[in-house]
Amino acid sequence: MNHRLLLGMIALLPAFLGCQTLQTTPSKSAEAAPVQASITPQLKEAAVEIIRKGLQDQNGYIRNACIEVVVTTHQEEMMTLVTRLLRDSLVPVRFSAALAVGDMPYRPGRAAVETLLADPNPNIQLAAAYSLVKLGNPQHQEIVLRGAQSPDPTVRSNAALLIGKLGNPANRGVLHQLLQDLESSDKARLAAVESLAMLKDPTAYKNRLWPLLISKHPDDRIIGIRGMAELGTSESRDAILTMLGDDMVEVRLCAAEQLARIGEKSGRDEVLRYLSRAPAVGTEVDIADTFATLAIGRIGSADLVSYLPKRLQSPYPLQQIYAAQAVLMLSAGKPATGSGTGAR
Repeated sequence: MNHRLLLGMIALLPAFLGCQTLQTTPSKSAEAAPVQASITPQLKEAAVEIIRKGLQDQNGYIRNACIEVVVTTHQEEMMTLVTRLLRDSLVPVRFSAALAVGDMPYRPGRAAVETLLADPNPNIQLAAAYSLVKLGNPQHQEIVLRGAQSPDPTVRSNAALLIGKLGNPANRGVLHQLLQDLESSDKARLAAVESLAMLKDPTAYKNRLWPLLISKHPDDRIIGIRGMAELGTSESRDAILTMLGDDMVEVRLCAAEQLARIGEKSGRDEVLRYLSRAPAVGTEVDIADTFATLAIGRIGSADLVSYLPKRLQSPYPLQQIYAAQAVLMLSAGKPATGSGTGAR
């Protein structure tokens, strides 16, 4: 999911001027849910080993997914392995590793990231600049802002997303300009909308996110849900709640997972229904399965957590990785509310 490289799932956001920031205290529905389950040392040890091995896997997609878990669950002790991936042969893996250094933030990785400013791939330059800004060097922000005007559609979409992750509301104008540019790809526009939500732009809710929620395309609705969670207002939460009644299971599970991310656990029953019907380890991981597993880590009720041990033993690496993330979220003692490094 998740989850982050140069080609992945995109998230969106909304904002209505005057909306109050959503509080993350448990709702009545969350209080009524089964008690938060504890994670045994054995489960945590298994989860750590899955991610540690995954960072060294021959499959680049696996390495990349594990970088996301390290950041989302703040496994600083694994950052030495992540920094080795700054020299990875695959661009998406180098990109994710560079973002991870800034998102942690991991200062021992600064020197290695600085060398990536000269990387021949402009996406890697973007990631390095972003990371250095997060490590306290604001002068590199200009590289990210210029990327939003790149003729390369991948560079433009990555820059758009990183602008939101930098968190500077003064950069909203760059994103609006990207949205108005006829040369911008759909992917770049979606990334810009997501970033506007991160920056709490007053146009995001009504003009950008709400149309996605009512789109006939499930992918659009998922993007809209994730953007509404980024916005984090009571109005955007209520919009996500309506998506628990969507006719697509993937959309319902995304809504449940994103609601839990902002402290609202009323999607627990939807997740439980899916898990009780889905094969425990018998199928390759898909989008619905990913959302359900991540929701376990964000909701953490005992009935949901009981599904994690078998998922950690799945023959499919990605199912193991998402289950490991859920375990590490819960073993930290509080649900993880972030969305990882978030790169696409």
